[in-house]
Amino acid sequence: MNNPTTNNVSSKKRNPWNSPQRNITPKKTADAVTPKDNRKKAQKHKERARCVCDNKECDRLMDKLKKLNKGIHAYFNVPEPPKLMPPEEVKGLRNKTRVNRIDQQKKHDCFVTALGTNAKRRVALYLSSKNQGEGIVQREVYSPETKPQFASIHVHPNILSLTTLTNNNPPRRMLPKSIPRALGLKLKRDGFNFEKKDEVPSSPSNDYFALPDYPIEKAQADISVLETEVIAAEKVETIRTIPAPAMTRSGSSVTSNPYSYEMDMLRREIQAKEILLEAKEKELDEREEKCKQDENRIKRMYIERERTLLEKEKDMQARLKEMNTLLDKIGGLSRLTITDRDWHKKNKTSATALFGFTNWKETVCYVHALFGLYPPTEQPKSDDYITQFEWCLAAKIRMNCGMSYRTIGYILGLKAVDSYVGEKVKPWVKKWGEAGEDLSILDITAEFLEATCPQAYKDENLEKICGIPDGKDFKIFTPRKNTLFTRACWSDKVNASAVRCISWCTPMGLSYEHTHLYLARVSEKKLVELWGPRLKKCPQGWAMLSDRGFWDTARYYPNLNRQLTPKFLSGRAQFTVEEVSADRTICKLRYTCEVAFSRVTNTSGLKDVISDDYFIMLDSMNHWGHANINIKKPLMPLN
Repeated sequence: MNNPTTNNVSSKKRNPWNSPQRNITPKKTADAVTPKDNRKKAQKHKERARCVCDNKECDRLMDKLKKLNKGIHAYFNVPEPPKLMPPEEVKGLRNKTRVNRIDQQKKHDCFVTALGTNAKRRVALYLSSKNQGEGIVQREVYSPETKPQFASIHVHPNILSLTTLTNNNPPRRMLPKSIPRALGLKLKRDGFNFEKKDEVPSSPSNDYFALPDYPIEKAQADISVLETEVIAAEKVETIRTIPAPAMTRSGSSVTSNPYSYEMDMLRREIQAKEILLEAKEKELDEREEKCKQDENRIKRMYIERERTLLEKEKDMQARLKEMNTLLDKIGGLSRLTITDRDWHKKNKTSATALFGFTNWKETVCYVHALFGLYPPTEQPKSDDYITQFEWCLAAKIRMNCGMSYRTIGYILGLKAVDSYVGEKVKPWVKKWGEAGEDLSILDITAEFLEATCPQAYKDENLEKICGIPDGKDFKIFTPRKNTLFTRACWSDKVNASAVRCISWCTPMGLSYEHTHLYLARVSEKKLVELWGPRLKKCPQGWAMLSDRGFWDTARYYPNLNRQLTPKFLSGRAQFTVEEVSADRTICKLRYTCEVAFSRVTNTSGLKDVISDDYFIMLDSMNHWGHANINIKKPLMPLN
């Protein structure tokens, strides 16, 4: 056995009370605990509240609740945070384990915040003792074995009704891991703090933690009501258990009145009912008082809210007036003007010129319907970031007006950095193209074609026309870097470098199919052959009203839709009168597709000769150009 006085044993483990030198008082270090300290700890522990909130009133109310033997009398452990682990070990955990650690940490933070400052201190002391062993918590008389607990009066009665009992002996009551979102929203409307931060992170339905945020004042009122009910019940029971009057041997009452016993019983019942009524009246009075208090609180909140809204309205009106004054001074295109409703009202053609829509209201409606964006509600400042709504409009200006990225940057108040503006605008041009494709690539049926056939076609016995195909060449700058590319761009139709597109529309002018843009060297027949699988939507037995260039393309349609084209001379000197009359009808009715293409070129980027910097967005502009055909009024009247 080791000698306690040897140097091998540290002074920290040496017991000074068993030391041979008893007359020497050991120095009291931070880690040394003496019996006197233990007595002080015990005394201090008695003075502390059992509940982690450190409120003696809480213990007093719990004692009352226990004596009344009503309600739920229980203490719950404060949720602990997850075990400390190095970050590299946390990354190696399974997904579910990491999610559980996040839930555990957030639950701990929410509970400690709801219980107050004293709870934070006591829980922090407990956790530091648990992590570091002896020391600071020992001196604070809260040992590591004693877990911090909070009383059930801190929990809302509706949440307490969801608690369950464990299978332990004796059984313990446990709070639910979470409460339904509907209950949390109901309690929030009643004035309790259930916010976004109190939601369970891993809950798919955004349930809330069962927080202990029930005010102690409400708990006092609830226990007072329980006391009133218990006292009333005791009085009723006392009255009902009064013994009956003594009886003689003959069976008659000792009192002179033979009916006194029955009268006493009736009197007791009446007294018992009166006591119950008094208790109910008192409870109703308390509820009425509470309702009045709640009503007054709601009125105050409403008045305060109304006052705040009026102040905000005045502020907004002042800012609007200031902005209008500023707009009148500035004028012209700027970040302030292109998103200002009043400026567009004064300049009625601005929305058409900038965005290609009839007015500002239509522009906002289309942007919201297609992309779910709203215009800015506040006047933008020079240092504010550009919103997604503004970048969306910038892309439309690029497509519709043909402005350079530098010019768009000047309008938005940015430094003229072409690459930055291009990076922001190009994705939105692509989104406009995708939206245009959705609006112009449509399915058609025989029933739809019959219902929308114009009267002009019926007069010429052309009711079975399902489409009018036509090709369009858009001129481009001739590329000189590669001769193969230069030859592939040549178009015999416009005698210049171009890109080619084939479009199909119904007799009424609805565009339902179009090809992408290809270098113009490819023939129109080859494009129809390439697009053949997509033309299965054309109903069987219906014909196409086509130009001469499509005369033998019926074999490329899955349903072999025949092509009605003008006649060919085939070596003759001239056409017959009947052929000229028939061709005149076909050419007259084919004007629909020509007018439809004029709507495509409303997108300024597709007008005249297209520059090289538009090549990357040609298809997107082509898709939105075909969408322009459909979002405007039909080209042919139905009747």
